[in-house]
Amino acid sequence: MLLLSHVDPSENILDQLAAWQAEVDAEPTYAAKVAEAARAWTAHRQTSTMKEVEVLLSEMCCGGRRCVYCEDSLASDIEHIWPKSLYPSLVFDWLNYLYACTPCNRAKGANFAIYPTAARRWGLVSRPPGVPPSVSPPEGKMVFINPRSEDPTRFFMLDLRNTFRLHLMPNMQRQDLERADYTLRCLPLNEDPLCAERENEFGNYCARLKEYLHDKSGDAPTDRLERRRDALLRLRHQTIWFEMKRQHKSIPELQALFEEAPEALKW
Repeated sequence: MLLLSHVDPSENILDQLAAWQAEVDAEPTYAAKVAEAARAWTAHRQTSTMKEVEVLLSEMCCGGRRCVYCEDSLASDIEHIWPKSLYPSLVFDWLNYLYACTPCNRAKGANFAIYPTAARRWGLVSRPPGVPPSVSPPEGKMVFINPRSEDPTRFFMLDLRNTFRLHLMPNMQRQDLERADYTLRCLPLNEDPLCAERENEFGNYCARLKEYLHDKSGDAPTDRLERRRDALLRLRHQTIWFEMKRQHKSIPELQALFEEAPEALKW
């Protein structure tokens, strides 16, 4: 999971989202807002505006419209980072969207926790199944790591030597440690076959880099080298590529590859 690139929607898209949001916000009670958010989302989900939103969100994905969370499956769901069933005031907020696969979207679901304002400990704000909405959650900071605004690589490191699992970064502050642990418990990021897929894709990255080096040593033209680079950057699991660059000095095979192609560290 990586920090997402910034994409600006058109004014028409933002205006339409704001108009739909205003209709939700106009409801007199929190329960009514939750109900209207669910109704309006279903009603507008297949409109041309939301199709344009999908296109923009796909541009923010890496490796060919892969899920922002697992980077493996194709993204198909517009995921609300702040769940719409808890925060109807954000149901049509562009900054609350990312593109995820259905399994990751379902795993995260409406499970949500925050650090309430002025509180030191986090708490769940999710409603138990079947409990109707009555009171809005307290204000506070989300526990879940938001890749729209935060760099997940500050919190996690991918093991490229053995397990291909995400591990918590060492020496983090208590709150960062709590947030990273909570995020990994919300998402199926360390389950098989995903870890096996990461290991396989690590081999693909190494193979593509070796192909680039082969062409480079043969004085291939610049456009051919650029095609090799672009093919590598279209692979799934772009976190692997980030970690190859971050960890290359501690893994002899990678150190040798990047010594031959130091320019690749800037890709």
